Amino acid sequence: WGAAAEEATIGTKRTLALLQSGLALAVTRAGAGVDVALTNGAGHAVPTGIAILRGIWVDVELTGADGNSENVARVIDLGSEPTRRGAPVALITEADAVEPRLLAPGATMSVHVEPPTSLVPPIRAVVTLRARAVRPEVLDALGLAGRAAEVPMHEVAVVRLGAED
Repeated sequence: WGAAAEEATIGTKRTLALLQSGLALAVTRAGAGVDVALTNGAGHAVPTGIAILRGIWVDVELTGADGNSENVARVIDLGSEPTRRGAPVALITEADAVEPRLLAPGATMSVHVEPPTSLVPPIRAVVTLRARAVRPEVLDALGLAGRAAEVPMHEVAVVRLGAED
């Protein structure tokens, strides 16, 4: 296992480096909330390869002055989605259509995230860009949920905004 584990670690590091070189996450304060922008600097659409397996997404954690937090999951969510009669399915073999959710080369996808009124201003934000080669729901549908830990989830970028930013 020694050589195989070392090779897997090298592959994981290379994948993370490729993701970091091709994607740029920008976060700016916009009123009480934040504007999140993801730019594709790669020479191809992202995700690439078998996009119905891949997942690239941005999560936002907002924290109020009183310490209470709210997580807003997948404010940007890339990775083509197989569907059947308009509802998501895990496997392409179950699908009658595929909803493409790709970011074209040079394109930017932006979203504004407003904090819930339950959070006390000023608001701090932690915005995290994550990626996975195979989404957990695909592994589950294939009966491989127990092996999900073997598919690394990469934290590609993290941007923190303090209350004063």
